[in-house]
Amino acid sequence: MNQRLIRVSLTSIGSSGSVLSMYLIALTSSDSTSCDFNALFSCSSVLSSSYSQFLDIPVAALGLTWFAIATILSAASFKRPIKRIIFLIWSIIGVSSIPFLVYAEFQIGAICILCTLAHILGLAFLGLTLFYQKT
Repeated sequence: MNQRLIRVSLTSIGSSGSVLSMYLIALTSSDSTSCDFNALFSCSSVLSSSYSQFLDIPVAALGLTWFAIATILSAASFKRPIKRIIFLIWSIIGVSSIPFLVYAEFQIGAICILCTLAHILGLAFLGLTLFYQKT
């Protein structure tokens, strides 16, 4: 697989996830219902729940940190070879939180579509790291 395309894709995923996480942080601190479709698909229900914080830190801020570091690693790989294991470890750290977040949505009884998109971006990042090779 084309390594340049993989690096561009990893950087794009990280950047997109960072922007999405910043938007989720903004939604967490507002009364916006722009992502609410009904009782089941309700970002505000999820983002205003007790599960939206971990050690008094918004989960979206933790996501922003993860995606920002993923972006930095990906962008740095254009200039300096980075071992695949670093990408894999970072991906696994991020993806390992997804089952807990989905469980929290189950407990709340609502699904945050934007959170689900962030989960998909994290999984896509992991998937691409399987094809990443340092050059």
